[in-house]
Amino acid sequence: MNNMPRPGDISHKEYFLKYDNLKNITREIIFSAFRRYNCLAGCKVCYTDHLFAKHDPAFNRFIPDGFDRRYNELLFNNVLPYFYSRSTIDDLYWCKHNHPHIYEWYVEHQEEFVFGNMTDNNFIRTQPLLLKDFKNTRIYEITFSDEWVDKVVLDLPKMLDDLHKQLPITKLKIIQKTRDWDHAILDWARANDVGISRHYDVMNSDTMDLDYEQTLNFCSENGYIFTICGESDYLQYDSFFLTLVDAIDATQDPYDTLWDPVKHLSNSLKAKIDLYKRYADKLANTKNPITKRYREYFLWVAEHLKVNDDYNFIPIVALDKWNKYYPKLVQNGWTETEYGLVKLDEEIRPLYTLSD
Repeated sequence: MNNMPRPGDISHKEYFLKYDNLKNITREIIFSAFRRYNCLAGCKVCYTDHLFAKHDPAFNRFIPDGFDRRYNELLFNNVLPYFYSRSTIDDLYWCKHNHPHIYEWYVEHQEEFVFGNMTDNNFIRTQPLLLKDFKNTRIYEITFSDEWVDKVVLDLPKMLDDLHKQLPITKLKIIQKTRDWDHAILDWARANDVGISRHYDVMNSDTMDLDYEQTLNFCSENGYIFTICGESDYLQYDSFFLTLVDAIDATQDPYDTLWDPVKHLSNSLKAKIDLYKRYADKLANTKNPITKRYREYFLWVAEHLKVNDDYNFIPIVALDKWNKYYPKLVQNGWTETEYGLVKLDEEIRPLYTLSD
């Protein structure tokens, strides 16, 4: 997401088609074994830490008793193969010490996932577990805050190197309180061809520009984050959410459940309309000029995107043949044309339309 522009640099319609659209589905599915997301690492820089159900007995209703053969077959054979990348951000340390049946399930099925996102404290807790019990996977992303890195006395480059030699790391993300920050971990990443992305500390700053390598798929206001949903789809055991915040909220209904891959596309877009309406309402009084550009985009999508539930045509601009979802639909009876996928019928009904 480092290469995308901010909303307003191009027309909202072009922005939606290029950087939003169904990109969240064609890029990555982020899986959690819990019906709602939870983490007990206590990282101070985490923008969702105050939302977690820490030591709350009521959270027990979101913990599955186990994973039977039917569930595993559905997940591994009929759901995950639709997605380009499959990652999990579950707190492995918490799982091992409090929910060992989930930890052992991850160990057994580690080849199905890439692992992350470990932030600050969670990296210290999780790195030894990964070295000990995980030999056949990768690390998608590790996040560090500049303030935490400057205080910690551990040899972070060595810890990263030990992990990278066994489980290759794709990317480091840096959360910065200061605009210009450098450290030996960045030298290590560059020397090992590990990607680097940065964003500012959303807990203490509203939307702002950094000098380089900045992730631009969100804005923030008063400690809350407002995400352009073109990056990831969140699956909490058997329920789908568009954002991590919604995946945590016990009162938020999922926008879809397992598993009809055709309905999933239209359900995702309808959920995006509802989410962007919420975002636009919450940002109605923003004074930040950059945030205003995001709000204008959110409002435009909510007002101009129209979704058809009974569609039989998926435009190539929405779902191209270079992702995994496309050929899976072809296997399921959809027909390829130069304009997109169709299910032959009397009348063409597109997945969505965009009004001017």
